[in-house]
Amino acid sequence: VKDVVDAVEKSISESDLSKEDIETATELLADIKLKIEEEKKPHILKSALVGLKDFLINTGASVTAVLIQAQIQGLF
Repeated sequence: VKDVVDAVEKSISESDLSKEDIETATELLADIKLKIEEEKKPHILKSALVGLKDFLINTGASVTAVLIQAQIQGLF
């Protein structure tokens, strides 16, 4: 899961989202990283990733959202 988060973080940083949207996405990623460190159950991590994916779709970062969706299918 950590590799997925790293790939998503890189994709977000390379996107052309607004500064505000990047900050929000980064906060969501930080929350996901914390959940990983706390060894939360897989369904909690999946829910957090789906939330991030939905946020990114709404901001127009569909490439990153597709990346998350593909990774979720591979993980869970």
